[in-house]
Amino acid sequence: STWGHVSLPPMAERNIVTEDEWRKARVALLEEEKELTRRLDELAAKRRAMPWTQCAEYIFSTTAGDRVPFSALFKDPRKPLYVYHLMFSDDDERPCKSCSFWVDTLASSLPHIEQRANVAVIAKASPDKLAAAVAAKGWPFAFYSSAGSAFNVDFDVEMTDDDVAGKGRSYNFVRPPLWSGQMPGLSVFALADGHVYRTYSAYARGLEQVNGVYGLFDLLPEGRSETSPMDWLKHREDY
Repeated sequence: STWGHVSLPPMAERNIVTEDEWRKARVALLEEEKELTRRLDELAAKRRAMPWTQCAEYIFSTTAGDRVPFSALFKDPRKPLYVYHLMFSDDDERPCKSCSFWVDTLASSLPHIEQRANVAVIAKASPDKLAAAVAAKGWPFAFYSSAGSAFNVDFDVEMTDDDVAGKGRSYNFVRPPLWSGQMPGLSVFALADGHVYRTYSAYARGLEQVNGVYGLFDLLPEGRSETSPMDWLKHREDY
């Protein structure tokens, strides 16, 4: 049988047990899950204890074409700022489908996230192109163009052929990128004493922590069932 695009093994290959045996297996797994939760709590504490570093005075463009300073992205200056680094430039027809998946996830939780943080998305695309994409997607939060600034390069989400060859910058801090051009990422910033500070950034699989869909998939009998990363994924309007 099939479930979506996933082929399920026949029932004869399933491990079918009694209710008592199932509960015993579940309790054993629960102990491992609890240990992982404790470890994640420890990592979260270390993440909060990370030092801050002051950012340059970047200037961005709104989708209306207005030029604004980095500090203007903090709609509530008392709260930190999430920035999703969207893979989308003037060379692209649409935003990256994987990045769109992540932005969709953030959009669905926006009223809750905004109780604790500001949210913005930054892409290399020009304001007009970005505005058209946002309107088509119906995304509800502020988008900004980094065109004309060094922001994407400085935050390791725009790579060159030399970077790929190992002759330049790293992606996810420790290794050369797999391709040149735009890359995905998420950064967290704080505004204090009139300056913007970087407190955290995540790239590659580090982004999974903010995508609840994968957490749900991991509970399924067949898990993610990916032959290659996100081979099942489409833009939501294409399903």
